[in-house]
Amino acid sequence: GGREDDRLDDPKGGLDQLERDHEQGEPGGEQPPAPPPVWRAQTRQCLADHDRWLRIKGLRPFRGEVSRRHRQNRRACLGGRRHRLHGRWRRFGRRIHGLWGRGRSFAGRWLHVEGQCVPFAGFRLDGRVVLITGTSSGIGVRFARVLHAAGAQVVMAARRLDRLDALASELPGSVAVQADVSVPDECARLVDHVVTRLGRVDVLVNNAGTVANFRPEDEPYDEWRRVMAVNLDAAFVLSQACANASMLAKGGVIVNVASMLGLISSGRLTQASYSASKGGLVNLTRELACLWARKQVRVNALCPGFFDSELTNDLIEDEGGAKWLRSQTPMGRVGAEGELDGALLFLCSDASSYMTGQALVVDGGWSAA
Repeated sequence: GGREDDRLDDPKGGLDQLERDHEQGEPGGEQPPAPPPVWRAQTRQCLADHDRWLRIKGLRPFRGEVSRRHRQNRRACLGGRRHRLHGRWRRFGRRIHGLWGRGRSFAGRWLHVEGQCVPFAGFRLDGRVVLITGTSSGIGVRFARVLHAAGAQVVMAARRLDRLDALASELPGSVAVQADVSVPDECARLVDHVVTRLGRVDVLVNNAGTVANFRPEDEPYDEWRRVMAVNLDAAFVLSQACANASMLAKGGVIVNVASMLGLISSGRLTQASYSASKGGLVNLTRELACLWARKQVRVNALCPGFFDSELTNDLIEDEGGAKWLRSQTPMGRVGAEGELDGALLFLCSDASSYMTGQALVVDGGWSAA
């Protein structure tokens, strides 16, 4: 491959070396065909974006020489990484200190050179700092495990510190922080702690939630405010704090865990405050997405249906409630553990790099019926 000690500031260095090789050919070897014009233009743009991203990170761009040993095989070392010029798709990117370019034009680019692609690389979260709330129970515990397995450094926040510590012991490198997100000052303290310790927040998952089961004519105002403080206010305060701390300068991802009840009525369920808070969260998602899109901050909502968690245990364990859920869901069952993993990784990673302001519903067909 290239020699990494040969550092050139010219962003076209690697490509120019390649073009000289094509002009001169290999002595005694077959003359390789010149790269197509489209490939050359795409590569130059990728190199320029790559160098710009490096400079943003305070790193010096470099371009290694093309290895003579591999010229006859028509290989080139561009940006410190070897790519086949013919017969393969390769993602054009380089991990710098464990990070992929986040939200920049360089992230997610592909070199189209005929052949295969590597589609699952975009779902990785290696080196990214993920802050997730509500991780002491329910789907929050599963979310923390999934994001950790995808390579992220997970910061878990909840009120019950004993449960957080137990979960953190299972996830090496994770951080547990006790916080009550219904209190705005606690949200600010949480973000400050993460930024001070880890330098930034790349992904924020607003997962904390609560519910109150009252008929709307009987629900006390204190209960209404309690639900709104956890489900809606906390998401705004945390999003604002993360944006000001690092995301508006470096880009980032926000995933608001809403509900299908933020899009449709709860029907016979007596959850007016819950449905209103989740509906507000879905529209907050759209608003922040449009306002922060030019800052490379993507904001999307994940809207689950009925999954087994602390919020739904009473309904699922009741024989009549379970029968009603099965009858209302086209798939005839509640969601199983793990059936939100793919949607979560999609929204948190570069796999959804061109998606913002959307509500992704995973409800077994309930909202479609």
